[in-house]
Amino acid sequence: MKGLLGEYFNNDMPADQLSRRSREIASRHFLLSPEFYSLAIAAFQSAFDAKFANKARLNEDESRLVRRLAELKREFGLTDRYRFEGRPGRE
Repeated sequence: MKGLLGEYFNNDMPADQLSRRSREIASRHFLLSPEFYSLAIAAFQSAFDAKFANKARLNEDESRLVRRLAELKREFGLTDRYRFEGRPGRE
């Protein structure tokens, strides 16, 4: 899964292809889990660090990478599922 997420954030595949390939190798339960979400965020952070570690940040590249994270969240439904966690009154 880490390899697929790495390819995705390196722009080697679109989100729908990532979704299809992920469903081929992982269970639905895993893809809906906090563990998958943490892998996705870790892959995003790794791609971000690799791209911007030794050079000045370019707004266009930075924006593209953040858009890819948003697209991944949308494709897997991660945005809606996790945005309310930790809010008072939620059980």
